[in-house]
Amino acid sequence: MKKLLLAVLLITCATAYSQNFKVESYEPVFQDDLVKVSVGEGIYTEESRNLSHSRYFIQYENLTNEEIEVTLLKELHYGDRCYGCNDNEESYKTVVIPANATLSYSADNNDKRFYFFIKDNNGLIKSQLTDFIIKIVKTTKL
Repeated sequence: MKKLLLAVLLITCATAYSQNFKVESYEPVFQDDLVKVSVGEGIYTEESRNLSHSRYFIQYENLTNEEIEVTLLKELHYGDRCYGCNDNEESYKTVVIPANATLSYSADNNDKRFYFFIKDNNGLIKSQLTDFIIKIVKTTKL
């Protein structure tokens, strides 16, 4: 039993450490009195699955002394297909940002609120991002 638990732990650790990403810089795409939202292009790799994706990573900066909640909608265009254009509730993403904090993609923040796909650098996924719009639907002080 101990060997099995050790094996599971080692596999989990190896998978977690084989994921890498790098962003050179972020460019603002939205700012108001409460929040600044920026995106930065980077490469995400996951060696254990032979993944190499170009992605935009999203950074949220709380400009206030209070915790805020930001709800946004990403319209992502891949050729003639648009994700987030049909006002589907699944397309809305909400992020709670502590006072004076900045949140961006990390081991703790690794869901689609913090990135979107540009292209597969290995050519396995044929769709490529052609345009995007990030709309801030609502920003609220908590």
